[in-house]
Amino acid sequence: MRPPPDLTRTSWRSTRRLATRLRRGPLPFEETVQLTLEILDALEALHRRGVIHRDLKPANVFLTPLGVKLLDFGLARLEPRESGRELPSLTGSGNVIGTPGYMAPEQLLGQPADARTDLFAAGGLLFEMLTGEPPLGGSTVLDLRHTQTSGVPAHLRGPAPLAAVNHVLQRALARRPEDRYESADAMAYEVRAIRDAAGRRTVGALFTSGRRAVGRHPAVWSGTALALVFAGVAALYLLPGRPRAIDSLAILPFVNVGGDPNTEYLSDGITETLIYNLSQVPSLKVVAFSSLERYKRQTPSPQAVATTLGVRAVVLGRVVQRDERLSISVELVDTADNRLLWGNQYSRAFSDVLVIQDEISREIAAKLRLRLGREGGPRVAKRHPADTEAYQLYVKGRYFWNRRTEKALKEALGYFGQAISRDPEYALAYAGVADSYATLGNWGLLAPKEAFPKAKAAAGQALALDPELAEAHTVSALVSYLFDWDSRSAESGFSTAIRLNPNYAPAHQWYALYLVGQRRVEEAATEIRRAQELDPLSLIIHSVAGAIFYYARQYDKSIDQELKTIEMDHTYYVAHWYLGRTYLQKGMYKEAIAACDQAVRLSDGNVRTVLELARAYAQAGRRGEAEPLLADVERRADRGYVASYDLALTYAALDDANRAFGLLWRAYEERYPWLVLLNVEPKLDRLRNDLRFAELVRRVGLK
Repeated sequence: MRPPPDLTRTSWRSTRRLATRLRRGPLPFEETVQLTLEILDALEALHRRGVIHRDLKPANVFLTPLGVKLLDFGLARLEPRESGRELPSLTGSGNVIGTPGYMAPEQLLGQPADARTDLFAAGGLLFEMLTGEPPLGGSTVLDLRHTQTSGVPAHLRGPAPLAAVNHVLQRALARRPEDRYESADAMAYEVRAIRDAAGRRTVGALFTSGRRAVGRHPAVWSGTALALVFAGVAALYLLPGRPRAIDSLAILPFVNVGGDPNTEYLSDGITETLIYNLSQVPSLKVVAFSSLERYKRQTPSPQAVATTLGVRAVVLGRVVQRDERLSISVELVDTADNRLLWGNQYSRAFSDVLVIQDEISREIAAKLRLRLGREGGPRVAKRHPADTEAYQLYVKGRYFWNRRTEKALKEALGYFGQAISRDPEYALAYAGVADSYATLGNWGLLAPKEAFPKAKAAAGQALALDPELAEAHTVSALVSYLFDWDSRSAESGFSTAIRLNPNYAPAHQWYALYLVGQRRVEEAATEIRRAQELDPLSLIIHSVAGAIFYYARQYDKSIDQELKTIEMDHTYYVAHWYLGRTYLQKGMYKEAIAACDQAVRLSDGNVRTVLELARAYAQAGRRGEAEPLLADVERRADRGYVASYDLALTYAALDDANRAFGLLWRAYEERYPWLVLLNVEPKLDRLRNDLRFAELVRRVGLK
C-alpha cells in the first residue's frame, strides 16, 4: 500500500463519499489520478486475500484525509480457488448482482465474477471522476445489456494525455474479462505511468483546458495512444539542448512478484533476453547479467545502481504469473535526475513470453533512438525456441553455469540437454553445453581430451544453427586457443564474437588472456578493462584482471586488483588463490602461505589450490610441509583426474627439474589448456633455460 497522502497537499479531501463529491461535477485530473491509485491499492489488498467486492461505485468509496476506504461488502465473496468456499449470499446462482451503471458484462449476464469484475468498476469510476457521468448509458439491467452487446464504452476526447487514459479505459472496460488487466496493481502501473511520463503540472493544465471536450464518443478505441504519449515525452527529452543522450544501461533483474520458484527462472530469463537484445547495439554499453544478480532481492534506488555500475539509465521490471497469464511491467529511468523516460505494462498468455521479451527490448531501444541489429531489429529469430519449456530449461542451465562449481556445471549440462531435447534447433542451448564442457576442462575438473572435443562439437552445432551467435563464436575461439593451440583461428573467433556483440563481456575476458599469452600486454589490458566495464561486479572477470597483471609481471597491480576482488566477496576462493601466487612471485612467503591456505579452505580442498599452497611452502624453504600436500594430491590422482601440469609446477618449485619435465610432457600429451601460457608463466622461470623447455614451446606452437 502507498503511504498516507501528505495532508498539507490534500485540502480538497474531507470525510465523505465519492458520490457526494461528484454531485459538484468532475474532479481535477490530479485528484482523479490520486484517488484512482488509492482505489486500486485497496482492491489489490482485497484481491490478494481472495475477496471480490462486486459492488464498487461512488457511494461505496469513502474519502478521508488519510486515504480512500471501500465500504459495503454485502455482495462481496471469497474466490473459491483461494478459500474453497464462498461467503454466504442472498443471491442465487445465475442472478444479477450489483448496481446498474457499474456492472461488468458478466454480472449483467448472471455469470461468476472475479477480480477483473472489480477492475471494470474501477475503470468506470475513473471515467466518472473525469467527466461527472457514469461510463455506460442506461439505468436498468436491460439498457446496460443492450449497451454491452451493441455499443461501445465511453470514450474521452481531447489532448494526448486524454488518449492515454483511453488506453486504460479500453482495457479496464473491456467486454471480455480476459481482455482486462490481470490485477489492480497492473492497472495502477499504467495510471502512474501516464502521470509520471507527461508530468503533473502539464497534464493538469491540458485536462483543465480540454474539459469541455471530455464526453462520450462512439469512436474506435486508440490502442496506440499510450505509446504515442511515451514516445513524445522521450523525443522531447532527447532534443538538442537537453541532457546528453543515454550511452549506458543496466537492466535490473525483474522482480518475481509472489516468489513462485517456477517464475523465478522466467524473470531471470526476461532480464537476460533484454540484455542480449540491447547489447547488440555498439553505441550502447549494457551491463552483463552476472553483475546484476546481487540486486535480485534488493530494492536499490536507480541512482545507487548507477553509481555502483557506472551507467546513465536503469530498467526496472516486475513479473506476475496468474494461472496461464503473465503480467509484465517495465520502466526506463534516467538516473541523472530520476526521470521516467518510458514505461509500459504487458498482459499476455504465458505462451507469448518470448514475443513479449523482444517487444520490450525493441520499444526501449526506440525510446533511446537506437537501432537494434542491422535491419533495425534484434536478431531473435534463431535465438528463441518455439517451445517455451525449452527456454525455461535453458535459463535454468545458465543459472547453474554461473555458479562454476563442478556439481553446478554438471547440473547445467543436464538442463541444456533437456532444452535441446525439447527443441533440437535451439542454438543457445548448444552454446550452453559448449560453455559447460569448456569450463570443466579449463578448471581441471575434467580431462581435456574428454571436455574440449565435446565443447567443440556443441559450439559447431550452435554455429550451424545461428552463424551470428556471439556466445558460440566465443567458446569456439576458446577451444581453438586452449585445446587446438591454433592462435590464428582463436584470434579470428574472438574478434568475430566482439564484432557481433561488443557488449558480451566473456569475449573480452578471454581475448585479454589470449593477448597476454601472445605478450601483447597493452592490448590485453584494454580488453580486460572493457570486460570490467561491461560486467563491473563479476568476480571472475576482476580476478582475471589481476591475472593479466600477474602474467605481465606487474605484481603490485595484480595484488591491488585481487585485494579489490576480495573486498567484493571475501569468500571467493579464486581471488585468494591468485593473490597467493602473486605474493609468492614477490617473495612475500608469509602472505603467500596465508592467502593460499585461505583458498584451500574456501574451495573445500580444490586440488589446484592445495598444490599452490605446496608451492608456497616449497619456495619458503618449508619442504617438510610441502611434500605431504603433494603426496596427498598424487594419491587423489589414482581416483580421478589431476592435471599433470599443476603437478609439474609443484615439482619445479621443489627444484626437481627432471620430474617437472616428465609431467610437462605428460601434460602435452593430455593437451592441457594452460600450456598456451608457457612463455609468460612466472612459475616456469626455473626451467626456462633448459633446452627441453624450448622444445616444449615449439611443440605447443608458440614462438
